[in-house]
Amino acid sequence: MTCRLGCMVVGVVLAGYAGGTTTQPIDTLQRIRDTGAMAIGVREAAFPFSFIDEGRSPQGYSIDLWLKLADAIKNELGLPRLEVRYIPVSPANQIAALQDGKIDLECGSTSNTRARQKEVAFAYTTFIAGIKLLVRKSSQITGIDDLRGKTIVVAGSTTGEKLMHDINAARLMKMNIVVAADHELSFKAIDEGSAIAFPIDDVMLYGLIAKARRPTISPSSARICRSRGTRSCCARASRGSRRSSTGRCPKSSPAARSGTSTQNGSPPAR
Repeated sequence: MTCRLGCMVVGVVLAGYAGGTTTQPIDTLQRIRDTGAMAIGVREAAFPFSFIDEGRSPQGYSIDLWLKLADAIKNELGLPRLEVRYIPVSPANQIAALQDGKIDLECGSTSNTRARQKEVAFAYTTFIAGIKLLVRKSSQITGIDDLRGKTIVVAGSTTGEKLMHDINAARLMKMNIVVAADHELSFKAIDEGSAIAFPIDDVMLYGLIAKARRPTISPSSARICRSRGTRSCCARASRGSRRSSTGRCPKSSPAARSGTSTQNGSPPAR
């Protein structure tokens, strides 16, 4: 069962300023031209946007969009070859990885919020979804007021976590908010009964339900992120994602397009 909470926007995230204390912008395109390589932040369990398959290769809607963008950047810079390095990131470290220059773009399920716009830049919206509450069918939870005094679980450093803390404080709900490392562990807490509700983007929720051994079970928008200093790279990301967004998920494939090689990072065990 699900209860809808609100709407948000998701897209490609691009790097901002190099670190949290300096004002020197990162020239991402110049770095790509000089090195012939790009570092892409990917999520391990943000299905269907970005996830690691059984062969330890990045897959997902955001990854497919990125591969098209990589070809566009390679052609515009006149590079004979562009090496792509996939670097695993999490909601807790993805913004810092962009600011520190460890990755050039983040391709996952990052919601575009005003707070994040102060730290990183976003390309055009590539998907719109909404935050919902995941509860067991037997829970008799029909809305937010039913969560008063109850234990809920949230994935750390997500918009769902912030939303539930805001609601808890504004409505004096006295909820016990437990923070899990990722969406899969949050889903497990509901399945095992240690928490009664879990807020998550609806499209990701449906993916978790589809993989559940026995489904028991509100919208947000996704983008690709970059650092705020990489304006020209962001413009190219926006043009590439706008041309690629057709309202349908492109066929997922880990293979690089012509002239674009890929190198997987070593994702930590989930």
